[in-house]
Formats: sequence, C-alpha cells, structure tokens
Amino acid sequence: MVTPWLAAAPRLKLLVTSRVPLRLRAEHEQRVPPLGLPVRGVVTPPDQLNQYEAVRLFIARAQAVREDFTVTNENAPAVAEICHRLDGLPLAIELAAARSKLLPPQAMLARLERRLGLLIGGARDLPERQQTLRGAIAWSYDLLTPDEQALFRRLAVCAGAFGLDAAEVIAGTPGSGELKLDVLDGLGRLVDHSLLRQEEGAGGEPRFMMLATIREYGLEQLTASGEADEARQRHAAFFLALAEEAASVLNGPEQPRWLERLDADHDDLRAALEWALWREPETALRLAGALTDFWFVRGHLSEGRAWLERALAGVPTALPALRSRAIRGVSRFAFSQGAYADARDLGVAALELAREVGDERLLTDTLNAAAVGAMNSGEFDRADRFFTEALDLSRKLGDEFNEARVLGNLGEVARQRGDLKTAEARYEQALHHQRRTGWGQLGAYNLFNLGLLSRQRENVTGAFERYKEALALAHSLEDRETVAYALAGLAGVAGEAGDFQRAARLLGAAEALLEKIGAALEQSERDLMDADADAARTALGEERFAAAWSAGRALTWEAAAAEAAATVEVPVTGGTVKGGDSG
Repeated sequence: MVTPWLAAAPRLKLLVTSRVPLRLRAEHEQRVPPLGLPVRGVVTPPDQLNQYEAVRLFIARAQAVREDFTVTNENAPAVAEICHRLDGLPLAIELAAARSKLLPPQAMLARLERRLGLLIGGARDLPERQQTLRGAIAWSYDLLTPDEQALFRRLAVCAGAFGLDAAEVIAGTPGSGELKLDVLDGLGRLVDHSLLRQEEGAGGEPRFMMLATIREYGLEQLTASGEADEARQRHAAFFLALAEEAASVLNGPEQPRWLERLDADHDDLRAALEWALWREPETALRLAGALTDFWFVRGHLSEGRAWLERALAGVPTALPALRSRAIRGVSRFAFSQGAYADARDLGVAALELAREVGDERLLTDTLNAAAVGAMNSGEFDRADRFFTEALDLSRKLGDEFNEARVLGNLGEVARQRGDLKTAEARYEQALHHQRRTGWGQLGAYNLFNLGLLSRQRENVTGAFERYKEALALAHSLEDRETVAYALAGLAGVAGEAGDFQRAARLLGAAEALLEKIGAALEQSERDLMDADADAARTALGEERFAAAWSAGRALTWEAAAAEAAATVEVPVTGGTVKGGDSG
C-alpha cells in the first residue's frame, strides 16, 4: 500500500505506526518504549508520583471511572508497584485503572499475580484485540510462523534478560530437528513484533528479555503445547553449566567478570533452582553448591543459606561429595550470620563427608570451614590443627587460593590469641599471594584485619590506610559484607580523630548494611563497634548522635562507601591521617 506512493512521489515522507517494521528501503525505525516509571523500592511522595508517565496515565484512567480517586500516602506504594508489574505498558495500565471502580490499588495489586485474567474490559468502541491484554498479545503471537511461536513460548521460561547462548540451548539449535529457523533470526522477529526487548549486555553482547505481562502469556502457551517440562529442563541444564563454569574460576583473576555475569543471570538461576528442587533434586544441589561463592561475595547470605538448605533437604542421603560442598556452604553462611555453634557443627559434618569421599581439594575446603567454626567457638588448638592440615594440602596441590585463605585465617587465630606479631606476618603473607594473583575478596578481608590489628596497636594512621584500601577493593567487587566492616572500621578511626559526627554517620550506615544482608560482626568487632558508638554518643549528645546515626542508616551502601572513600584526610592530634587513592 505504501510502496506505490513512495514510487510515485520519491520525496514523500510518511509517519507510520505499526507492530512490526515495514522493511522498506530508507525506512527509519523509532521504537516506542514503555511509559516512564518511578524508581522501584524507593518511596516517592504522592505529590511527586505524577511526574512519571505510567502513574499519570493510571491516575487519569482511574479518575475517569471513579471521580474521587486520589493517590494518598496509603495507596501510593501500591499504585507505583502496579505500574511496575505492568511494565509501563499503556494498554495494561488503562485496563488495570478501569478496575479502580471496584478495587482499591492495594486489593488490585494482590490480584496481579495473574495479570491476564484481571486486565479485561476495555472500551467497546476499540478493536476486540485492544479490549483485553491477552487479546493484544495474542494478536501479535498469531502473526508469527509456527516455528517463531515455538521459539517465543520456549523462551518464556527465562525469568530475566538472557543471551543468545541461552536462547540456542533452550530453543534448540539449527539442525537439531527442533526448529527450522535460525535462532538469531527468530529473536530478531520477536523483537520486531514487540514480544522481546533487546538490550546491550556486558562487552556489547546482545541480551533479550520479555516483559512480565508478555511472559505470562508465553508460559500459558508453553503449558498448552506440552513442551513446558522439556523447555525448563534445558533452561536448568544451561544455567547449571554456567554456574559450574563460574565456580571453577570465580576465585581467581576473572572474579569481577564472572560476578557481573552471574548478577545478570541471577533471576534465571533462581528460576532454574526453583524448578529443579521439585523435578531434579540432584541438579538443584549441584546448582546451589556452585553458586555458594557468588552468593557469599555479593552478600546474599540469607538467600544463599535458604537455597542450600532446601536443596539438601531434597537429597537427604547419598551423593556425599555434593552434600559436603553444600553443607560447607551453609556453614559459611551461618558463620557470617553470627550462628557460630551452627557453623562449627556444620563444618565438622562437611569435613566427615569429605574424608569419606577422599577428594583432597574438597577436603581442603571443608578443613578450612571446620577450622573457622572451631576458632569462633574458642577452640583455638583444634582450629590450628585443621588450618595446618588444610595449609599442607593446599601447598601439596599447588592451590594458591586456598593457601592464601588459610594463611589469613591462621593470622586471625593468632590475633584472637593476642599474638599480634604472628597475626601480622600471616595476614601479610596471605595478602602477598592475593595481590599477586588478583583474588579480590580475600584481599579485602585481610586488609580489613590488618586495619583492625593496627587499631589494637593504636596505629591510627595504619588503620585508616588499611580500611580505606579494603573499602575500595570491596566496593569494586560489590562485596557488601566487607564494605560494612570497612565502614565500621573507618567510623572508629574518625572517632579517634575527634570527628564524632562522621563516626556516628558511618556507624549508622554500617549497621543498616549488616542488617540488610543478614550479617553479624564477630564478638570482638561488635564490642569495638559498640564502644565507638558509645564514644560518639557521649561526645555529641543523644540528639545529635541519633540524627547522624539515622542519616547514615538512610544511605544506600554505594553512597555510604563513596562518602567514606571521599575522605582523604582525617585530623588527629599532632598532624593528619592521610588516606591513599579514593578509588
């Protein structure tokens, strides 16, 4: 229809709205994105929500059916979340807002788990396909070829953004007998039909995602096709392979890149775990075990522990190697959460299974976990024995990562025993390995411990420098637990320098972050933090201390880390404490 006009009038310009590109020469595509949304998880005052397009549309359509509808402090979070759940799609928001005649926002939100059944009843003067959200999506789906439809519904198992590699495994590659289309071409067609969105991932690699409302329709079609179990099994197999590849190199120089990749795929890793728990318990146990280090570094302590415990419950016997790794992971999380008795008992249980298996690398890991549990239960001799055995095994295997980890832990045993000279030597040995080989998270731990050691020696300058270095490294890795420790350490240094306002603010930020990730300081560190808080409270008075503390608690962990890193000088009696590069 358009082609004859362009042929007859070469200088003619047309503005055309269409679900898919026309694929004509000289065509310029301008995609219309979803409506603007408020920041998720941030409470926006009711009088400011109107600045967001999605909320503005919801309010206008709600008032069209209920004249007295207003956004209040009580319903504002629900209104914002409804717009998020509907992906900012105008038709979906209009259909939802039309329900305001019967349902207040809070009740509507509770019913949005199944969006497509709720979002019906559009204006009768609209085309039928625009009277329900299901109809609108079905119209696009029906325009696809059978192979494109199969690709779409199979990819609906993906819970987040996914790459081409995942799509090919889940859908079936050319020549496999699964689909008769090239997967990359198929993805392009789904993007053209607005059933997929494309975004740029790390390194410029394309990633694709379905909006939640569209994914719900895709899952309905997948179930109806009888392909759901096969698609989910392929999905789980792909993400298990990814997690196990990451686990094999995560404690090495490539840690930052792999952490970023696992972050990007975290929603799909969760989805694979949830399915495998019910259908393939061994896969769930392998996957949870492979993700332990990722969860630990990123501060997903409660979540990681819960997944591991659920996976272990699904495989109560046999598989001693897998169970040992998983139990060791639970022990690590229990330790970070301050459950030291649990950490000790679980560490011993993991060690017993590892000795049964006879895998020396597994034995090294579990010896370290059992030793940490013993150390924090005051069983220093037992901890020394386990750590020493782990150190010998690490050196025998040429495992420099575990050698460095054990050396740092031996330093901690020495510090807790009061042997500060040996503690410093062990920390520095561990740090030497870590700096040379690029294992960031362990380096941050040892820098923090060296800062703590400097404070015990009343070396404020040394403590400041070590804490700043630990903070910069932990921040770069998004290691929230060590960021919290470093914030608490720098708060103590600020207090010793007489800057009690800053001390109270950083203490509040550290406390809030520890609470958010479910971590607990060791008792000696908790005692020191409490003493620092008491000193700041005494110096400032209760009212000023509470205000600074509350202001610190309100900071995001990134903002708190940036604020602490920006401090390059802290005044002390007789001079200044100078920090290094703020990173």
